[in-house]
Amino acid sequence: MESQAFIDQRLKLGTFRGSSHLFKAFICAMFFLLSKILAFLITPFTWIIGVLIFAYFTKNKRRRKKALLWALGLFLFFSNTIIFEEFMRIWEVDGKKYSDIETYDVGIVLGGMIEYNNDLERISFKHSTDRLLQAVRLYKYGKIKKILISGDSGNLIEDGLDEARELKQYLTELGIPGEDIITEDKSINTYENAKFTVDLLKTDYPQHKKFLLITSGFHLKRAIACFNKQGLEFDHFATDAITGDRYYTFDRIFQPKLGILGAWRILNHEIFGYLTYWFVGYI
Repeated sequence: MESQAFIDQRLKLGTFRGSSHLFKAFICAMFFLLSKILAFLITPFTWIIGVLIFAYFTKNKRRRKKALLWALGLFLFFSNTIIFEEFMRIWEVDGKKYSDIETYDVGIVLGGMIEYNNDLERISFKHSTDRLLQAVRLYKYGKIKKILISGDSGNLIEDGLDEARELKQYLTELGIPGEDIITEDKSINTYENAKFTVDLLKTDYPQHKKFLLITSGFHLKRAIACFNKQGLEFDHFATDAITGDRYYTFDRIFQPKLGILGAWRILNHEIFGYLTYWFVGYI
């Protein structure tokens, strides 16, 4: 049912054209659903649980012992702060000082930073909210003249969220003029962020020539590749940095942290997403 709704939505938006548009829409829907499943499967926590389940059910004592040792080893490795940060440092794009930023016509802010609480009937901000906060500050500093927010809800199940429009309303309530906020409210992933945003800029805002792409440092590699694929010339601005200066303390070296175990999901998701986008031709 959700897959059919997704297909109908993509067809309505005109994402796919030509004689094979229905098949392409179906493939896109399956890709979207598969990406949500794999987001769960590629986490170290899932791997550890899988090894523990194997250890519990195997009748071979030697295999059980090895499985338990593997589970312990995986836990110690993936819950170590220093190890995680060194891997993330390779992937994450470095940030820039405000003084190094020129003046741009439009700052393109990628969504994925809020959820909608149906019970309270209001939005709740998530970990990537720094994307929006930095964009607002760049706007206040005169570094960007307009803010373009790209993204609809990327959730598998419809939750009432229309992210770009919700954030525009939020910013206007904070005093930013509505005419300085552009919304692209169709996209549900990074590829569509790029495609629909570039289409919108070319069609409705051809007078704008200088663009600044604003998103999380861990997300920038994939975002840059997607926007390059669409032929847009732009600069980038990394937000919510996970890594920083190296420093070594006892707890960072030796103390396992469950939060770090969960943080690997971000890195694995981005690497897998980049490779998948390359494989299907999105980048």
